[in-house]
Amino acid sequence: MFVFFMLINSGVSPSSLINDKGVFVMSAIDPELIARINALAAKAKIEALTEEEVAERARLRQQYLKEFRAGFRTQVEDLRVFNTDGKEVTPAKVRRIQREKGLRDDE
Repeated sequence: MFVFFMLINSGVSPSSLINDKGVFVMSAIDPELIARINALAAKAKIEALTEEEVAERARLRQQYLKEFRAGFRTQVEDLRVFNTDGKEVTPAKVRRIQREKGLRDDE
């Protein structure tokens, strides 16, 4: 089954969705946050982390999850879903949220 997704009023330019390696990305998560999490993970594989580093890693992971969930929610709320016949099949809850955000004016 083919389903077409369309971003509406997202303010995202199509070229910003492809990174320098040609991979599709749509993330507002700070690259420095990810780099620090990865650095702590790499260090943990080599040696034991200090108590401060363990606490920092936990804090950074929670921040990452919070930002990921917020970004994912925004993406879902900005999508319209169409079936193969071209009929919109966006879930009612998402349509309601889009109306509240002013992204659609249909009833």
